[in-house]
Amino acid sequence: MSALGYKGKKVFVYGLGKSGLAITAALYADGAEVHVFDKQSLDKLLQNQALEKLLNKPTVFFADGGHVDFSEFAGFFKSPGIDTHDEVVVRASKAGLEILGDVDLLYKREPNAQFLGITGTNGKSTTTALIGHILEKSGLKVATGGNLGTAMLNLPKDQDFYVLELSSYQLETMHTAEMDRAVLLNLTPDHLARHGDMQGYLEVKCKIFSKEVGVHVLGVDNKCLMNLSKQKNFVTVSTEGADARIQIQGDGTMTDEGSVILNMKDFAHLPGKHNWQNIACAYAMVKGLVDLSDFKKAVLSFKNLPHRMEKVAQLKNVSFYNDSKATNPESAIRALESFEHIYWICGGQMKDEGMVPCLKHIQNVDCAFVIGKDTESVMKELDGHLPLVDCSTMEEAVYKAWKRIEMSGNEKATVLLSPACASWDQYESFEHRGDCFVSLCHELVSRLQVDEL
Repeated sequence: MSALGYKGKKVFVYGLGKSGLAITAALYADGAEVHVFDKQSLDKLLQNQALEKLLNKPTVFFADGGHVDFSEFAGFFKSPGIDTHDEVVVRASKAGLEILGDVDLLYKREPNAQFLGITGTNGKSTTTALIGHILEKSGLKVATGGNLGTAMLNLPKDQDFYVLELSSYQLETMHTAEMDRAVLLNLTPDHLARHGDMQGYLEVKCKIFSKEVGVHVLGVDNKCLMNLSKQKNFVTVSTEGADARIQIQGDGTMTDEGSVILNMKDFAHLPGKHNWQNIACAYAMVKGLVDLSDFKKAVLSFKNLPHRMEKVAQLKNVSFYNDSKATNPESAIRALESFEHIYWICGGQMKDEGMVPCLKHIQNVDCAFVIGKDTESVMKELDGHLPLVDCSTMEEAVYKAWKRIEMSGNEKATVLLSPACASWDQYESFEHRGDCFVSLCHELVSRLQVDEL
């Protein structure tokens, strides 16, 4: 029998991004007849050498998704980014096919491994990378990926542990996989156009806790998650004084059932309460797998991921931080609470909740520099609460922030890119946006240092 159970069967893969290509390769290797489809033109798709190579395989075919008889297929797989309400997905579902994804395939491929799943609106990638780093530094055989970095079906085989970042889109198509250890970090409004409302969003996220017996970790600083904590035996975590098993006090002290475990201020390279929560949840997830001393050493050696409160430059008394991953207000708030004398670059494609959630957290902001398609809307919501500068480009924002700092005479200041908005209006991705900011900061610092010579 084949490892995935599709040998000799006809399957359909919709979406040929990173995950879709990995699904296609895995199904082909399993002996399936794989029909693939993407709404991009075939000519454009074939610019991807990996897809071109797959389509040269004898049992991989490019299909016309609009004219497929799905009754002939034994399986339908889609990439996470494709909406479950997409017309092709709906037709497959009406034909009786379960809509599948890559999580179940990896789970089937690795029957002897332990699975650690991480989800939440914010902090998923950092916590996933941190947990993987801790296990690796402790000498365990581990692979880390999923929504973060490597597509999960491209992860190496036969590992003892798989640490997976799972987005709500991936959890939608998870039906049989069970996480031995799972954490839901937080939940704030995001992707509601896809999930309908907060209840629908919560229900999808809670699929990560499908295993009856396991380690279930829950951040309870959101009201809806505090209510959820009463329904199951969770290891609860709070940085805000909520009733929880693991608590982080204002001075950074972390306790587990009242016993002092560590102090977050020992990990100064991971600033902010959101990172305190990430560390605490990582502790809860690996407890019993690694020694506390090894845990602390691993956290100290962990390097934060790019685009997440990443310090990218320093010029005299001014620090430059790239937090481009802050694509929603809740994520930006975490950065706004972490620094003083902030010169805040924000804006882009505004989310449904707008910028209003940030208003209670701008006490440390000296001035905001607004960029992006929704500049007018962003400035309207922030107007009257802090000084605003309309900037058409990132370059203009970085330059004007620096000039404003020069005029202010502040002994210490922070130029912070933490947009609270999506990036697609001006950039290919939040990574692209962050890279542009970093490049501009480096150019500015280099130019000013030369001018001083």
